[in-house]
Amino acid sequence: MNEDESTQALSDKVIDRASVLRFWRPKKTNPDIAQTQQHAPINGLTFEKWKKDWCRPITDLESHASDVDTWIEQLNDALTRIGRPFAFRVDRAIRSYVANYPRWVMHWHKCAMADQIEQRIFPKLRGVEPDLFQNEFQAIDRVIEQLEDDALRTAFKEGWENQSTFLFRGVVRDERE
Repeated sequence: MNEDESTQALSDKVIDRASVLRFWRPKKTNPDIAQTQQHAPINGLTFEKWKKDWCRPITDLESHASDVDTWIEQLNDALTRIGRPFAFRVDRAIRSYVANYPRWVMHWHKCAMADQIEQRIFPKLRGVEPDLFQNEFQAIDRVIEQLEDDALRTAFKEGWENQSTFLFRGVVRDERE
């Protein structure tokens, strides 16, 4: 769904069951129309092929299972101290997303985890007063630092530093990303 100034507020329960993406203002608002035309794919992907080749179990994290376990635990510990922990459903959703992330992407496990912090952790921080939870926000920031996603880290810091409540506006990505 598109959430803008005309949208009613979504409940925390709805947001908790979604993968939330927030897009910040694009750097260029007048794209080259010739470059944005999309072409229909020549070959489709059958459901059977998708299920066989693209759906991995949540345990398929290769050598990165320990890192993912640690990051999830650190994030949930910080959220617990804030009073907004997550349980099995969110844990499994994060692991499933990471396990199914395209392996051709360099540092795929870090990219996937960064996505999940943006989609599942940041919405839980909505309305939290950072001044009351400096240590917890710093703990989340340390996890993001390990993921080496500078754009996400910048957006996170802008959402809580010098703010009365956490306000995540989205990540500004370089056009090449």
